[in-house]
Parts: sequence; C-alpha cells; structure tokens
Amino acid sequence: MTPVLLVVIAAAVAGWVLAPLRRSGSAGGPHPQSGADRERANAALEAARSSLRDLELDYATGKVNADDYRALRVRFTARAADAARGLDVDPTSEDLHAGPPAGGRTV
Repeated sequence: MTPVLLVVIAAAVAGWVLAPLRRSGSAGGPHPQSGADRERANAALEAARSSLRDLELDYATGKVNADDYRALRVRFTARAADAARGLDVDPTSEDLHAGPPAGGRTV
C-alpha cells in the first residue's frame, strides 16, 4: 500500500508543478483573446510608436527641449511596451528603445 500511496502523491505533486506549463499564454501577462481586443492592442501599439516618432522629429527640429524629451520618451516607451506585451511582441523591437536621433539638439 505504501508504494501506491507514494506514486499517487508523486503524481499529484508533478501535476501541480507542471500546471503552469500547460496553461496557454503562461509566459507573461494577460493576452487579448478576441479579434477586437487584438485590434485595440495593435492600435495602442501603433499610436505609441507614432507618438515616439513624432517626439523624435520634434526634438530633432528643436520644438521639444531635452528635459521634456526625456520625460515624454519614458512615458511613450512605457505605453508601447505595455501594448507590445499584450500582443506577444518584443518590447525592445523597432524604435521603442532608440536613443535621441542623430543630429538632434543638445541643450
């Protein structure tokens, strides 16, 4: 009886330990399930990337000072990273973590 009990306990422990691996989308936070959620997440990511591109242009042309540039860059990058996580997109991709544009203003 003891070997049977030991096997049952081992199976229960193994099931409990392996349960997270069987869940879909276990790597990271919540993922959009419906097409509408995915479209909203795509739109949020594109809006954040667009804001980053506009900020880079405004900084390069002198419309934004260095302090505002840094503060806005942090905010827009965080928004883009949040949207990217919701889509299983690498938040370090594209222009999310680029530095100041070449030839940009130095204040």
